[in-house]
Amino acid sequence: VEEGEQLRERLKAVADRIVSQPTGQGLFNTSHLLGSRLRSIYSSLQSSWDAPTEAQRIAMQQTEGALQEVLDELNALVAGEVTEFRRRAEDLGLDLIRATEPLTIDWVPAMRN
Repeated sequence: VEEGEQLRERLKAVADRIVSQPTGQGLFNTSHLLGSRLRSIYSSLQSSWDAPTEAQRIAMQQTEGALQEVLDELNALVAGEVTEFRRRAEDLGLDLIRATEPLTIDWVPAMRN
């Protein structure tokens, strides 16, 4: 149980870099969160029919780099600790976590039957 809680905390730490739950009432600065940065760029690009400006291109490149860092960290965690936790659970006859493919920037979910 303790190992599961520790793994949950590590996964939550990665998720908190993308989105975060407010810790109280009021307005919160979320500009450092990846989800907020992605929404900001999307909104900026949707504001005009013109080609992206130099500032928009730079913001896209920086956010793409930040996204790649988070994906690399998440994929390493899933390939290592999550896979090991899944194997140990399966050894006990528990099917808690299904195997998943690594995430990429251009990832599209597979069709389910």
